[in-house]
Amino acid sequence: MDARKRLLISNGVDKTDSVLSYHYENGKCKIQYCDSPIIYSYNAGNVKFLDLQRTLDPKT
Repeated sequence: MDARKRLLISNGVDKTDSVLSYHYENGKCKIQYCDSPIIYSYNAGNVKFLDLQRTLDPKT
């Protein structure tokens, strides 16, 4: 996932950098992490996506 555009919070923990892919199916969010071939299933209410509102410039 591109952490410059969106964050993925799962069970209150930022998992953005470790997520390879995700999709919704039957009220669940299915997440595959970069270090595992297993697809984990979470209740959709336990997964939040936060769109970043602005870009931060590290030079300022």
